[in-house]
Amino acid sequence: MLTPSEAVELATLMDKTEFHSIPLPGPIFFAWCRNFYANATELAIVRTKDGRKEVFLNQRPANDPFYAHMWHMPGTICLPGKTFREMVAGGLKREVGEKLTETIVIPETFVKHWDNVEGLRGHTNQFLYVIELTEEQASMAEGGKFFSVDTPPLPLVPEHVKMIAWLKNHLVQ
Repeated sequence: MLTPSEAVELATLMDKTEFHSIPLPGPIFFAWCRNFYANATELAIVRTKDGRKEVFLNQRPANDPFYAHMWHMPGTICLPGKTFREMVAGGLKREVGEKLTETIVIPETFVKHWDNVEGLRGHTNQFLYVIELTEEQASMAEGGKFFSVDTPPLPLVPEHVKMIAWLKNHLVQ
């Protein structure tokens, strides 16, 4: 527990941090995730190839303290002062590249919500957006790979296992 003087010091330091931009310094981001309720945009970027649905996944870096080497759908934690649509756009740009991002119409709303109280990063409210790409758009994707929704790679971020299972059923409707 913080002492009153430590609380004042923490508040002063937080006021010096620019919480409206990503990336936040790693230690701040990870402490934020562990200690505060977070909202996240999750991006199911989908293409159809040879009649089968595939989802775009990136692999987390080795130094990720929560999900090292795990595959994941692009997404981001929402920060103060940013709308969900701004966060979706920023997540796309960072995780699939600017060229593809410029061709995408960002959906008006999410298609599914999970209230994840047991995530490795802490309590996260996850909002899934589905973005279906043309083959031409899919060819512009950078930084990851497309995988069949039937057989996503392992290891996969645990929260995304259930999302891809839901996505698989959603796409056939």
